[in-house]
Amino acid sequence: MRKLLIATAALVGLAASSPTASAQYRKNVINNSGNGINNTVVARNGGGFGFGGGKNVINNSGNGIGNTIVAQNGGGFGFGGYYPGGGVFPGGVNVNVVTNSGNGVGNTVVAGNGRPGGLNINVITNSGNGVGNTIITRNR
Repeated sequence: MRKLLIATAALVGLAASSPTASAQYRKNVINNSGNGINNTVVARNGGGFGFGGGKNVINNSGNGIGNTIVAQNGGGFGFGGYYPGGGVFPGGVNVNVVTNSGNGVGNTVVAGNGRPGGLNINVITNSGNGVGNTIITRNR
């Protein structure tokens, strides 16, 4: 029984230290939120010194009038990637995906990655449709 407990503990520790498991804490998903007038939807992964990249996904949110949507992975310095293969991209793999959001009148959609180095990706689809909308993407 003791050997079984030790083996189980070793497997749990190994799974928790794998790149995909350890990076999951830097993932935000927002669906169908902040629709209406003058709402703010923010999905942000912090800066500073960190391990792994960040991933933000915003779907069908911030539609209406005068809404602001922000998907951002912070500045600072990080090691390893969000995806398997960890140390391939020093600075991490930072991804922002905004879909079907910020449609209406006077909305702002911002997607950006402030972490130096790494692989920084912003994908905005079917968003910012309407009158007086602004879409901003930036990587540093």
